[in-house]
Amino acid sequence: MRERVGMSVIRCRARSMLWCSCLTIAPAIALLASGLPNTSVAAQGIMPKPAGPNTLSGVVTDTLGNPVSDADVYITLLKRRVRTRDDGSFRFDKMRPGVYDVGARAFGYVARSYSVNVGDDGGSVYIRMIRLGSTLASMITTADRMGLSGVIGDTAFRAMSNVTVRVIGPELTTRTDSAGAFSLAVSPGHYLVELTRDGFARQVIGVTIPDNEGRKIAAWLVPQFGGVNPLEGANLFEMSQRVMRANPVWSRYYTREDLAKQGITEVRQVANRVAMRNVNPDCPVIIDGGPRTLPLWQLAAGDVEFVELYTARPTRNTVTSLSGLAQKITTSTSLVPTSECGVSLVAWLRH
Repeated sequence: MRERVGMSVIRCRARSMLWCSCLTIAPAIALLASGLPNTSVAAQGIMPKPAGPNTLSGVVTDTLGNPVSDADVYITLLKRRVRTRDDGSFRFDKMRPGVYDVGARAFGYVARSYSVNVGDDGGSVYIRMIRLGSTLASMITTADRMGLSGVIGDTAFRAMSNVTVRVIGPELTTRTDSAGAFSLAVSPGHYLVELTRDGFARQVIGVTIPDNEGRKIAAWLVPQFGGVNPLEGANLFEMSQRVMRANPVWSRYYTREDLAKQGITEVRQVANRVAMRNVNPDCPVIIDGGPRTLPLWQLAAGDVEFVELYTARPTRNTVTSLSGLAQKITTSTSLVPTSECGVSLVAWLRH
């Protein structure tokens, strides 16, 4: 997504499957004509003043000084989290003097972490986040046609052909046509959908297909920088094996849409529901299939595309490869629920 100061971007759809974009520069011209400088603290990169004793306050912006709203700001030691306001500001109350590690995450930005001193008069921090190149959030809408359909483009809003669309679990696969469109006869359920094409970063999207209507995806792929990470493909293969062998008695799946519709704001809420008890907030959550983990308390519903929850270890099976040799499908031992947690979780994050 382009950085823009004093400029609005209007996007429109041309015909049925193609996009166009046009720029409106009048607001920028008006701002320059006014001759008035932007005096906001965030725009100037000035450290905000502490909000008072027993507080830790701050502001989150991008590298140009534009506020980042709805960013997740957390204090690891205290297991506390808040979201930034529209102006990028945030505040923690009831803070004791000391040094704290403060982290920030937001969709489309590189996560940051700072060490902040909270004194007798409180503490403050100015967090500047680096935007990821051309990241655009996917969109999911209802469709009259049953199953899953959609259109895939690049970040310049050009339709992309030959994108592989794979629904993990039922292992349904197709490719987009010359208009970037695709369609799959997918049964109602909760799915993680993988989008791949050579030269572009892999993207995964959580999709819930209800019983009485279909779903339509609009997504934009980002160019791949650096080599392909083989761990991503291996982790998605492991996930497909878990989903295909899952038993509804001990497995649950939630997409971002499910969490939003049910008013769930913390991943811990669904963990408590599935485990039927209060789960230890320090229980590890496997991120994007592993090996990275995060503590349960640190994950907000808005951070994830898809969540796998298991109250028993996914079964191991033996399959036969194309060469005729027996191969054992294994799953990570970290997926074994412990007595302390009662449930094992895998969260696939928004990227």
